[in-house]
Amino acid sequence: MVKPNFIPRTLIGVGGVRLFDLPGVVYPKEMLRPARGMNRGNGKPYNKIPEWGIDTAEAAGLLRSSRSSARAVLHRHKVAYRLVSVQGGPPRLYWRRSQVEALAARRVPMVKGCPKRMVDSVTAREMLGIGRSTLYRYVQKKLLHERQVRLVTPKGTRLKAYYLRAEVAKLAARMRAIRARERELQRLLQMRGSLAAETWAEEAESLPSEQAES
Repeated sequence: MVKPNFIPRTLIGVGGVRLFDLPGVVYPKEMLRPARGMNRGNGKPYNKIPEWGIDTAEAAGLLRSSRSSARAVLHRHKVAYRLVSVQGGPPRLYWRRSQVEALAARRVPMVKGCPKRMVDSVTAREMLGIGRSTLYRYVQKKLLHERQVRLVTPKGTRLKAYYLRAEVAKLAARMRAIRARERELQRLLQMRGSLAAETWAEEAESLPSEQAES
């Protein structure tokens, strides 16, 4: 039971809601934890732009993408941000510049067509005479090196893999040489088998009929 002279202190919950800290009352952590990017002191947006922060438009420029795509990428990579409401305006996102720049440096380049001296997977498979699964297996075994880019299409951007043409041609020549040796070995084995069969037939003909029958 709460004593008459007990003044309960308040807790700041999500959205700045004040919750009474009463004995025996346990609030879920979801209610006590301020939303990400909010001021932990009052659960509301900040009123000052951080020195390390850049807005979504600038972040999209560094990532070379649209604002909506930039927000999705930054959230997916858990880039730190703050919600800031200046002079009572609507809250705006401000992202940590260092993390955005590091993410932009790691992102694959954006192209509008096939890069020079590169071929796509269809051309690479045709040059090698293999299927899609075999091509992926060559990449896993480091026989080929895959380079991913963001290809610009009328419907937006999508990831696409390309391969160095010279590397594909070198591997194709190596595979042709291996196949040629295999064909030659198979031909020699067939010749050896036919010669052995002819020799056995000749020896069988030279034996007397009784020994041949036995």
